[in-house]
Amino acid sequence: MHNPRFRWLETPDGFKPIDWLRGFRADPATVPTQAREYSNFKRFPDVFPTLGVWTVSEDFRRIAEELEPGVNQYFPIELFRRSGGPIKKQYYILNVCQSFDAIDTERSNITWYVNEYGGGFYTQGKGGYSVVMFRDQIGGSHFWSGNEHFFNHNYASDEFVRRLKAAKINGWRASKIEEV
Repeated sequence: MHNPRFRWLETPDGFKPIDWLRGFRADPATVPTQAREYSNFKRFPDVFPTLGVWTVSEDFRRIAEELEPGVNQYFPIELFRRSGGPIKKQYYILNVCQSFDAIDTERSNITWYVNEYGGGFYTQGKGGYSVVMFRDQIGGSHFWSGNEHFFNHNYASDEFVRRLKAAKINGWRASKIEEV
């Protein structure tokens, strides 16, 4: 699936989406409020990446807030078509503010990768993506990002995924993850 592509109309000082990958709350004054499409989509999905952050529809936001009110941040964004006309559907920039590691690194098919700067992170192992998570570390959480393990991945509870599917939220892809 291809995603629409946008450019920020302005980028406020202090906007650092890399911090968002670790669950940090963002200062609303540092978040862009407008973007213009430079692809040429007729219909936009409910969920899609935009320049290092996730853009989500009002329907996605509503479901997430029903399950975990106030946990994540949603910043309204005005989106404009390539022609300059507004996209009427309400979208938000999503900041996932819940970040923790629940991956069982022994049972998962993942590999520790060390980069040229001496830092490291987990990446998928040979033979495909297979992750096992600790149920007790997930607890009652419904939507979160990894911390050290797969910090750039978002995870969702079965209940959250079920509600997204029931609402026909598009653009969201989920794979079932084993829990122990």
